[in-house]
Amino acid sequence: MIITIITLLVGLMILGGGIYYLLKEKEDKEARKIYSITTAVGVIITAGVIVKVLVSGF
Repeated sequence: MIITIITLLVGLMILGGGIYYLLKEKEDKEARKIYSITTAVGVIITAGVIVKVLVSGF
């Protein structure tokens, strides 16, 4: 249960950080690519945890 919560928080923090820096560095093409990948990783982690919770609970 605690690992699920920690993983969800980590996913949300990666997602939030990726979105923040993606918006902050929107003029830099290379930075947009890096932060888009970071945001995608955050989405994948968060979605994976949500699916796990829905399927098998905490």
